Amino acid sequence: MPPSKEPSPGEGDPLRSMGLLPPIHGLEWRNERSASDYLQSLLVQIGNRGLAETGVHDFHLLAHHELALGELMRWRDQHPGPAWDQLHDWKNLDVERLLERRRAAPGRGRALPRIDLTAEITSKDNLSVRWYPSGFLERRLRPRERDEDPLNKLDGCDLPDPPDFAWFQGDEEGLKGTRPSNELMFIRGVGRLHILASHEALGSRYGANAVNELLICAVRASFNGLVEALRRTHEVTLRHDFRFEAETIDTLDEPLPLAKTRERLCKWRLDAIKIPERWADRRRGEVIPFPG
Repeated sequence: MPPSKEPSPGEGDPLRSMGLLPPIHGLEWRNERSASDYLQSLLVQIGNRGLAETGVHDFHLLAHHELALGELMRWRDQHPGPAWDQLHDWKNLDVERLLERRRAAPGRGRALPRIDLTAEITSKDNLSVRWYPSGFLERRLRPRERDEDPLNKLDGCDLPDPPDFAWFQGDEEGLKGTRPSNELMFIRGVGRLHILASHEALGSRYGANAVNELLICAVRASFNGLVEALRRTHEVTLRHDFRFEAETIDTLDEPLPLAKTRERLCKWRLDAIKIPERWADRRRGEVIPFPG
C-alpha cells in the first residue's frame, strides 16, 4: 500500500486525534540495545496507534520511514548474503601468509585475516557497508603484467603490507539489479532519517523524531552487530563509525514526563576514523588515497 497523505483538518481521519509517539529516553541510545529491541519498540507503538492495518508490511508511515524500516527488516532477513560467503571462503585466503604471521608472533595464537570495513551514505541516501583486504584502500598501482588476472583486484598493485588474501573482487559498478560483491550491508533511505529540530517536529502527525531515533538506533545496532560478528573470525579495522550528538530539552509539554528535562538525540553522522600511516615511504609509486 502506498504511504498515506497527511490528513486535512476536519476529514475525520482517526490519525488526527492520535497522540504522538512517546519520545525515546536518552538511555535508549546512550546505552545501546539490540536492533531487535529498537524494532520491537517501534512496531509495538505503530500497532498501538493504528498505523498498521493488516500486517507489519502495511503501514501508514511517512514514505522515508516506511522505506528505511522495510529495508532494514529485509537486510536482517537476508543476512548473511553472498558478500559474507565470499569473505569467509578460505580459498580466497593466502594461507602461507597467515602461517607466516602466526610463526612471527607465536604467543598470539591464530592469525586472523585482516580486513578494513567502510560505511558511507551514498548520494541517494543509502547506507553501504563494504569490506576490503587490509591496506587495499591505500594501494599503489604498478604496470599491469601479462599473466595477471584482471578479475583479481590484488593484481597490479602493491599494498603497505602483504595481504592475507590471495584473491579479492569488489566495488563492481554498472551491473543493473546487483550490488558489489564486497558489500555486507545495503539499506536504502538511511540518509533521510534526520532528527528534526523541536519546532520542525511540532507538525508531525505521529512523532517523526521518535521514529527517526528508533530507526537510526536500530541501524547502528545492526551495524555494530555486524562488526562484532566479523571480529570473531577476522581482524577488523573500522574506517567509519556512527557518531551521535545530544541536547537537553524541557519535557513540560510531553505526556507523563519522567523528569523536567531529558537528553534528546539531535544529530547523527558517519565519521571517518583516523588510522596510523600504513606507508612508511610515500616516494615511490602512485598512491590511491582513501576517500573521506
